[in-house]
Amino acid sequence: MPRGAGLEGEEVSTAAREVDVARRLAGMIRREVRERLGPHSTFEQRRDGAAALTTEALWHDTDEDLREAIMTAEEIEVEGRRYRKLGQDSSATYCGRWGSHHVEEACTMGRRSSRSSCGWESSNT
Repeated sequence: MPRGAGLEGEEVSTAAREVDVARRLAGMIRREVRERLGPHSTFEQRRDGAAALTTEALWHDTDEDLREAIMTAEEIEVEGRRYRKLGQDSSATYCGRWGSHHVEEACTMGRRSSRSSCGWESSNT
């Protein structure tokens, strides 16, 4: 069965979109790698260049994803309990598939901790 082929219409439609996006990304990667390495690069150099470029792009995507999850509100409510932001700074280093990410203010959406190192404390009295 060719890539992108599915059993039902919706699966085919979704798979076809994924294949289209993958082909466009592959074209962008191919052009960038060839521009960087020049016309006399070897197959192996181009594959290594594509892998390095892809890794860098995925690292940036992961980093942006982590930073979007940083909680900036002064107070939040989780399961009926209110938490307020502490005055102290906190940070964490996340080790992911594409490398590590240092993130200031480690509390993220949906994360709840009773430890003050998270940067939040219960404001319920």
